[in-house]
Amino acid sequence: MSHIELKTGTTIRLRSKKGIKNREGTPDWYLGVYDGALTTDGGLSNKTEWTVTANSVDDTICLKSNIGNHYLGITEDLNVILNADPNTTAKFKVFWQQNGKACLMSFIHAAKKNRTGKNGPHIGHDPKGALIGNAGTGDWGQWEIITSGVNSVQSPAHRLLLDYNKHRELMSGPFTLVQVPTKNVMATLTTTYKLPNLKVSKWCVVAAAPPSPLQTQMIKSSHLKIFDSKEANQIGESKIIQAGGNYVIRTLAKPQGPDSIHSIVTKYEIEADLYSIKLTKVNPGDYIPSVTPLSSSTREYHLRETSLINFRNPAFAQWLDVNQLHPMLLSDGTVEPLLCFAYRVHLFIKTHFSYIFAKDVKGRKATDTIVSRSSDCGGYCILYSAIMRCHGIPCRSLFGRWANSGTETEKRVHVKGEFYADGIGWIPIDPSCSITGDHSEPFTLHFGRDSGEFITMHLDHNIQDIDTTVTDKKEQQEFMQAPAYWVNGDGNFTNSSSTSLWTVETK
Repeated sequence: MSHIELKTGTTIRLRSKKGIKNREGTPDWYLGVYDGALTTDGGLSNKTEWTVTANSVDDTICLKSNIGNHYLGITEDLNVILNADPNTTAKFKVFWQQNGKACLMSFIHAAKKNRTGKNGPHIGHDPKGALIGNAGTGDWGQWEIITSGVNSVQSPAHRLLLDYNKHRELMSGPFTLVQVPTKNVMATLTTTYKLPNLKVSKWCVVAAAPPSPLQTQMIKSSHLKIFDSKEANQIGESKIIQAGGNYVIRTLAKPQGPDSIHSIVTKYEIEADLYSIKLTKVNPGDYIPSVTPLSSSTREYHLRETSLINFRNPAFAQWLDVNQLHPMLLSDGTVEPLLCFAYRVHLFIKTHFSYIFAKDVKGRKATDTIVSRSSDCGGYCILYSAIMRCHGIPCRSLFGRWANSGTETEKRVHVKGEFYADGIGWIPIDPSCSITGDHSEPFTLHFGRDSGEFITMHLDHNIQDIDTTVTDKKEQQEFMQAPAYWVNGDGNFTNSSSTSLWTVETK
């Protein structure tokens, strides 16, 4: 079995338990530093990251916390400490086990007995999660060593991140966006709403009106229909209304008999022509199609700060400075071109962050993500937008679903992004897919490319000022990859439920 090469500069996490919620509410326990103390139940943040220093002379390593000058170690009394001496008590020998896990034995105390009576005390954790410094090589003394994302200094993506000459080679020169038709689809999201303890007198169901035309889609039709619970009769009337900077389809219905008092079925239908997009370098003499500039209002809209894209937060500004996420002054006296900067940001997110599922995301503000160093597709598009907008580059998120059928558990929801370059247009990016699915240089599978297999339902988060006609105030929805509903009636929402199925037919 191959193991991680623990070289100087490698950033790792030590996982103690798998599948159990940690103190941050996400799965898995990691060894970390919280409020100046060691704990085994840390989450996916920089508090659980450790940087390796390797000593080739005695074949040992030291582990330094990424949030301070703290070295992990074992004392003379075989207690685990956070202020160990990197020349003595912080030195560990690593012994890989057949199951792929590792044991970290104190180098300086190797002759001492561990709790099993054998030589070699190891840093470990008891069944309750307490740290111990006298573990053996059994379960208590074993750790899963995981590189933090792909951000070890040995990763090709990290090396490329720092290769600015390569960025210019890849991203300099005239470019255009090549659009190719992929398919025509008819997509339907069928949702059943059940309110067994509420006698509804009026239903309001709202879905996003898919934007069109976009370079990736041309919407031919979109509908939001309400049926009774047996799908025998269509009820209600639909209307497209404006909701802040977006448009939504609003369908209102009054129950027509007992089959629509407690339950309804909705069908959100979208027919669209889809297109792939590829950022393509133009050869000398080739025709470059003209691009209609953004209107001042559109540019301003996609440069604004929002509740999640909070780039004016002082902590975010400091994070940009620390990580040099500004267009750089290059050695020849020129400023880093927009495409080079956008590509560098793309690589930075890929190499410094980890992907987690939506249910495990605690917050999607840009400032949340830079602390946790983990998020889902929406969180990373929001982070990318925050970085770009901070530097005056229009950027937007595309919320929707993949253009292939799902199941009751596989919803096919996703979020992509685009940034705008004058003279080129909206350039596609997909940070989360790059983190999870692009393992080959130059890591542009999800930069400047869109496969044309995605239906965009709305742009950016926070659809505001929704007039439902059934509530006393205008409503708001952060994301609308599924319809939202409101009702008038008697009773309560106890035991209410909804189930949905996404189906896509190619025409």
